[in-house]
Amino acid sequence: MEESECMKKLFFIFLMIFAVSQSRAQMTGGLKGGMNINDLIITNKHGRFTEEEFKTRLSFHAGSYVQNTFSDHFGWRIEMLFSNKGVQIDHDGVTTEVSLNYLNWPVLLVYTTSHHLDLEAGLELGYMISGEEQYQSFDMGMDIGARYHFSDKLNIGLRYNLGFPFDFQLDDPELSANPPAYQNSVLQFSLGFNLIQEPALTD
Repeated sequence: MEESECMKKLFFIFLMIFAVSQSRAQMTGGLKGGMNINDLIITNKHGRFTEEEFKTRLSFHAGSYVQNTFSDHFGWRIEMLFSNKGVQIDHDGVTTEVSLNYLNWPVLLVYTTSHHLDLEAGLELGYMISGEEQYQSFDMGMDIGARYHFSDKLNIGLRYNLGFPFDFQLDDPELSANPPAYQNSVLQFSLGFNLIQEPALTD
């Protein structure tokens, strides 16, 4: 129940920000996709995990975006992405793939320079639609990145997402009061294509 109520509130916030972003200036929107370089940061290990066991894992993301500028340099960018995260675990010579499929909603503040370059930072909300049971279904983190516009249609982006710490859901009574925690760590390379490019609105 608590998780459901949390998702409803986050969805309402997403809709409010989207509505505000449509009220001013120039809107662009389109599709994007690219590569993820994934890792997990493990804290409070209790001797159960070692850093050597966790290896980076390549995967992908794809989705759509809307961006609206409300001044010469500042604007909002909201995305809806399918993103495959996770990690490789090497233990006793056996490699296991941990594949976690998320729906992600980055909500970003964008600063546009005069040289076709956008700098961005903000929150990323996530909900795991499939994956292993010991990982929480809700996810949240911070994004920072940059995007270069080759033309009015084509852009390329680089972004880093660091998730907030979440407790593992482990069936171990000894760890129930103070379980190990993990953070998603994702470096994304993406290619975007504008499908919508409306002219600036005048007051």
